[in-house]
Amino acid sequence: MSLRQRLTQAGVLAGIVHGGRAFVGPYEAGLWLSNRCNLRCIHCYFYSPLAPEPNYFEVRAARQGALPAPSPEELRARRSVDADAQATTALIDDLVGMGTWLFHFGGAGEPLLHPEGLEFMARVKHAGRACCMNTNGTLLEPGVIDELVRMGFDELRLTTMAGTAELYQTTHPGSRAGTFERLRENLLVLVDRRAAAGAARPRLTLVCVVVRQNCEGLTDFARFAREVKADSVALFPVGDGGDPHMAPLLLTQAQVEGVRKHLPQMARLLKEAGIGHNLPWFSMVLNRRRDTAALYRIIPCYVGWLAVQILAEGDVHACCQCSLPLGNVRNTPMPVLWHGAAYNAFRRAARRINRCGEPLAGCACGVCANSGANLRIFRALHPLSRRRLRALERQSAILDGEAE
Repeated sequence: MSLRQRLTQAGVLAGIVHGGRAFVGPYEAGLWLSNRCNLRCIHCYFYSPLAPEPNYFEVRAARQGALPAPSPEELRARRSVDADAQATTALIDDLVGMGTWLFHFGGAGEPLLHPEGLEFMARVKHAGRACCMNTNGTLLEPGVIDELVRMGFDELRLTTMAGTAELYQTTHPGSRAGTFERLRENLLVLVDRRAAAGAARPRLTLVCVVVRQNCEGLTDFARFAREVKADSVALFPVGDGGDPHMAPLLLTQAQVEGVRKHLPQMARLLKEAGIGHNLPWFSMVLNRRRDTAALYRIIPCYVGWLAVQILAEGDVHACCQCSLPLGNVRNTPMPVLWHGAAYNAFRRAARRINRCGEPLAGCACGVCANSGANLRIFRALHPLSRRRLRALERQSAILDGEAE
């Protein structure tokens, strides 16, 4: 761990202890580069053919009664938005200057569709920071792979949802014939180009969101991971994002039991190939709806110091499950927003969530993606509370499911 990384961590912790302000920037920043996508993945909150409208933050906030519902015209216009190039360059520079260590490129679409996406990533790496990208992988052509290897990009989190061409067509309705085969070929190119450069990066994590339509193909998914020499595999149970139209993706009880029977074989295949995975966590949460609301009756939320999400339109959100914006970087610089009144008010409210007994306004605290990070910080600050938390962890499967 570098000195700069340690200084950012120390500054984050100092802000948490203070409780009402931040002393450094966020440790991690999620930059949403594009709302456009070239696929229609069945599980996607924004492009699933099951959903009549994209599940943008405004839509979620409208369901909660916090904002008026956007019009169909507004939602259609949002799907063509790319992050402004000049504003994004300035944003990256601001975040680097604030001490941000990890930049996570993703969003409501495919980040590699942004015409300057690779330039943004190279700028982050030139500053000596870490980069991760969520991608569908279909644009990872050899030239793109060469650029990523050359810049030392850290991790590709590639969601395939399938290990065979047939199942890929099922989970990506309307995708062109041969897309899966080209994806396989390009991932093998990635392995070759890394080896030729004597590099271990970018690491490849294959992601599978387990839905009703692909739950019987997990063994094939493990074999595919072996074939393309993935570094790790991450499985996640599907969530509906509060959208009732996504209910046909949820597993039946019979399917849950079937998946459980396949997991030991999948684990053996991955272990034999030296591929990391999160199968123990996935097995733990598979049979029950993940509920982290109970956690926040015991511990605070620290996300206001840890991370930030900046949408392609420039809206700034505390995390990927907080639907109310705290400002917009197109009209206010990130350092001003980060240290401003709205963000500090959010931090104070999040710091008191365990005392108030109610979720934060606009936040999906019952399915919190940051529960693992919050729990680790709380343990470090309150070591005598571990026994009480241990039972809660077993009960509600709080910890996040990163690949081991």
